[in-house]
Amino acid sequence: MCRVAGLEIFDIRAQGGLWTVLGHEVNSDLAVRLAALDAVAQAIGKLSHEGVAQKRVRVWSLPVVVPAMGMVSGAARVLDKILPDDSETLGFLALARRIPAA
Repeated sequence: MCRVAGLEIFDIRAQGGLWTVLGHEVNSDLAVRLAALDAVAQAIGKLSHEGVAQKRVRVWSLPVVVPAMGMVSGAARVLDKILPDDSETLGFLALARRIPAA
């Protein structure tokens, strides 16, 4: 696909490791199951593959859930640095350059 577009890939980098993946899963559960933020996510164009959310946001849970999500994200980033594990990743970044015209 890149070659058809006139690009040559020179590096592929993993984005996040095992701890980032686990942090993402925990934060998704906190947001969707505990705070019922799935309707908010759908309103901004996320979770479009899910059915329409019927629950109302649990506003009373936000003072606990939002800081907890921040702490989980921060801990995941720190753990990715001090205990790297490349067995999982959130995605990949492909670095490419335009192929010079002949």
